[in-house]
Amino acid sequence: MSIIKIGWKTVFSVLAGVSSAITSMTGAQPVHAADWKPTKNIEIVVPFSAGGGNDIPARIVQKILTDRKMLDVTITTVNKPGGGGAVGMNYLNQHAGDGHYLSIISNSILTSYIIGSSPVNYTDIKPIAPLITEYVIFAVSPTSSIRNFRDLAAIIKKDPTSLSFAVGGGLGNPNHAAIAAALKTTGMDIKKMKAVAFGGGNEAVTAVMGGHVEVLAAGTTVLAPQIQSGKIRFIAVAAPKRLSGEFSTIPTLKEQGTDLVFGFYRYIVGPKGLTKEQTAFWDRVFAELMSAPEWKAELEKNNWESNYMNSADTEKDLKFQYANLRTILGDLGMAK
Repeated sequence: MSIIKIGWKTVFSVLAGVSSAITSMTGAQPVHAADWKPTKNIEIVVPFSAGGGNDIPARIVQKILTDRKMLDVTITTVNKPGGGGAVGMNYLNQHAGDGHYLSIISNSILTSYIIGSSPVNYTDIKPIAPLITEYVIFAVSPTSSIRNFRDLAAIIKKDPTSLSFAVGGGLGNPNHAAIAAALKTTGMDIKKMKAVAFGGGNEAVTAVMGGHVEVLAAGTTVLAPQIQSGKIRFIAVAAPKRLSGEFSTIPTLKEQGTDLVFGFYRYIVGPKGLTKEQTAFWDRVFAELMSAPEWKAELEKNNWESNYMNSADTEKDLKFQYANLRTILGDLGMAK
């Protein structure tokens, strides 16, 4: 069995507070590089509509930063949807070099660039920190004969075209890539998979509940309202361990013999051209935010995971994600 792992690259950095001390031979005091601080309102640019997977954590970040008085200025969240995130990214980069603008992106920025639907890659902006991981869950209709991922794998091995897979948000996105990565572990030629695109995750959930499409891949935010409904059956989660709370009954892919970790990864980024001082300031702010009790409570509530990295390691992680996603989308024949 081939093994594919797509998750946070195992890089743990020391929490960023101040830059490395520059000390003279005479024992002079350290000099802090992070001497920049905001002097006007901070905008968090969400490149999608309100209420979505990027918007919800953005507003949580805004609230915690405000409530804890972590900034000396105001902070607002603005939505700039369109072009699969490209409109928001273009708006962000209209403020190149300005540390008063931030954004939240997901790994969909990588898939959109890889398949040629957006001109903006992670190299066109300034990564600051990973924010959350929302692991992908696989689900079917409760009337389906598929009880677990092993059942799904057995069916697909006999006939790669026998099942259809619902993809919310368009072909080539991380949900599509997650399905393909899971099927690839079965030895299937994933170019033969039948993927059906829907406008959003909720539409894809409805299609599977109605039996119009056999299998769904989606994140916890989309599926949480259905956990008690009995209208959908969860067969696997692509997480390194079982989720907590009401999702705890869902077995991981690894428990079922498929060593795959896959999620929606959301990052805090700034516009291109940020200075070292501006980057160091935001490194310090997000290191503090992610250690706050309020943030940890939100992670538990939403079944999110958060592993802090500084800006340099975040950029390395995005590079790692890009390489893996390009391989999967290349196998699907979608990489440009």
